[in-house]
This record gives sequence, C-alpha cells and structure tokens, in this order.
Amino acid sequence: MGYVNGVYVLNPTKAELAKSQLDLVVAGTSKAVLMVESEADILSEEVMLGAVVYGHDQMQVAINAINEFADEVNPEVLGLKAPETNEELVAKSTRVPAKPLKKRSKSVKNKRVLPNWTKLGML
Repeated sequence: MGYVNGVYVLNPTKAELAKSQLDLVVAGTSKAVLMVESEADILSEEVMLGAVVYGHDQMQVAINAINEFADEVNPEVLGLKAPETNEELVAKSTRVPAKPLKKRSKSVKNKRVLPNWTKLGML
C-alpha cells in the first residue's frame, strides 16, 4: 500500500512509492489481518488504520478467487491418520550411548571414513 496525495494506492509502482508517504504490506485472511509491516512519514493514526483496512478489503478479491478455484477443483479430503508411535524405536533413540559420542565418532572416522578416503585418493 502507498499513500500519495491523500489517496491510498494499491500495489504502487516504484515511482509511486518514491512519492508515497507510506510503504505498507498487509497480510491476512478473509476474516482478519494477521500481519502489518510499514514505513511511513508522519501520518495520523486515522490514515494508518485506514490503510490497513483498505488493504484488508482489497485482498478479499484474491482470497475469493482462491476459494472459488478450490471449489471448482473440488478437492477430495483424504482420511490420513498418523502412524502409531514405535515405542521400541523411541526408547532406542533416546537412551544414552555407552561410549561418549566424541570418542565414538572419532573411532568411526578412523576405522571407516579415513581408509575409504585413502582408497579414493582423497588423502
């Protein structure tokens, strides 16, 4: 949103933004404003709130178009259900290793990684 010569400007061009007293982005749903970001010269609270309301009103066109498109394609709702928790796997993954992790990783690096790098000529 911009605000040029006392008029709100929807999706202003760079030239319009250069003359604008306001650079505002509004995001939301059909029912509510969810986020506002702005830079402004000294403007009244009434002008700032008006810009947010105008932006929310204008986004309804896009929201309605998206909803109409979704109705046209008639998406089938899938009855997906989360899999059961594998308690055995959770128990194994949360237990503390017998050897300290640093020693264990160094051991794996020395036994498995370095020999393979040597074979490949990477060392």
